[in-house]
Amino acid sequence: MPPSNTPPPPADLAHFRTHPWCATLLDDPSYTISDMTSRHAKPSTEDLLFGLILKTPSTISHCVIQIPHPKSPTAQVPSLRALLALGKDLNGYPHVCHGGIVATILDEAMGVLIGARQARAEELAVREGKEPGRVPTSLTGELSVRYLRPVATPQAVLVRVEVEREEGRKIWLVARMEDGEGVRLAEGRAVFIQMREERDKGRPMRPRI
Repeated sequence: MPPSNTPPPPADLAHFRTHPWCATLLDDPSYTISDMTSRHAKPSTEDLLFGLILKTPSTISHCVIQIPHPKSPTAQVPSLRALLALGKDLNGYPHVCHGGIVATILDEAMGVLIGARQARAEELAVREGKEPGRVPTSLTGELSVRYLRPVATPQAVLVRVEVEREEGRKIWLVARMEDGEGVRLAEGRAVFIQMREERDKGRPMRPRI
């Protein structure tokens, strides 16, 4: 899911600015601060997980995305940062976030980068005078997670996502979650696969690895 073109809610920014280490990240001039569209549930039922179920004061109460400024007019989006405030209702063990939730957050953050790259590709196509068209979306084809430290709650965490390589319709990404001390808590690696479009019906086909 791509980041939004609009700033995040003021309450989200205000929350993270109460954490000095988060404020330092937010003040980095080489990044654009953005809202995340999956924090807004859609009538189609899209994004109900992050836009409803995990958007409460005691789950993921606040979230902010940071996208690096392009290094050149034709550069793709290579990475992003996400700040998330984790609450106690995410726990599986006392005071510790459930491992499945950690994996879900890593997967979602990688999906946000995929969406940002999709939006950038469409922007570049229009700029080059090509016929505008929607770039087919990509879905998670494979995901592995290494749990390095317990993710305590409540706390704010940082997720760093970057592209490792691309090959055809596949793109390999890595997402790393860390705390305010820079201690790495978990690492996820995934393969996302761009969906095919049926020429005659325009419906996405199931991706195959």
